[in-house]
Amino acid sequence: MRIGTMKQVSRGVLPLNYLETTKTDDEWRDSFSANIQNGNASLDLKNIGGFTLLYGSLRVDEKNGIDHLNILSNKGHHGRVFERECLLQDMANPDRFATKTTFGMSNSLYNDPWKKVDLGEQMLEKVIDASVENNCTQDQLVEDCFKLLSHDTYERSIMKQNDFDVKVMELRNSIFVPPLKREGAETHLVSIGDYYGTRTQTIILLDKLGNLNYYERNLHSSDVPETDKPLITSRYTFNIYDG
Repeated sequence: MRIGTMKQVSRGVLPLNYLETTKTDDEWRDSFSANIQNGNASLDLKNIGGFTLLYGSLRVDEKNGIDHLNILSNKGHHGRVFERECLLQDMANPDRFATKTTFGMSNSLYNDPWKKVDLGEQMLEKVIDASVENNCTQDQLVEDCFKLLSHDTYERSIMKQNDFDVKVMELRNSIFVPPLKREGAETHLVSIGDYYGTRTQTIILLDKLGNLNYYERNLHSSDVPETDKPLITSRYTFNIYDG
């Protein structure tokens, strides 16, 4: 989430619009470019708050792994990740992010990642390597991933300052964002509250047979700096090919 001026259109309209469309992924993305050029305000990316959207159809096979997914940002930047190989016509200027096996993203431009994105990629690779080496169970892997998401390198001296804009800039350096008091920021809206930080953590595991496990851990159910006790983790399991 980005802090700033309220936009005319909620970001929540994008996932719903994608799920309801009958267009191909590229046609759906290009429709936003057309909206910008033609001045159609209804789904003009300029009227939507800051976002980086990862979208596509989940498809996996035992030999090649997951099929590519797409990225779109409110600035109009777009690309693909998990490409098995770059297209020949793109080899002159290949996208070095497209074929990465471990890819991180945040509110930064996907091809100009913040410090915490690079850190998260490095840590995730170590978690996966350790999981394979130690033959960890799925539950152990999930807990190690939650530990990664809780990695807190936020500079405490900045946390104590009264300038909220300075606090926001430090978000780029820490995977976990501790509860930050909104001094100097607009807090009159109930939906905003007095604190900003990591509220929930989500882990999605998809195996080669199409079994998807979705975990969500809630850290704050109210607008206070203390985390919930006990922490509650919800889990949902289904197969993407069933139904």
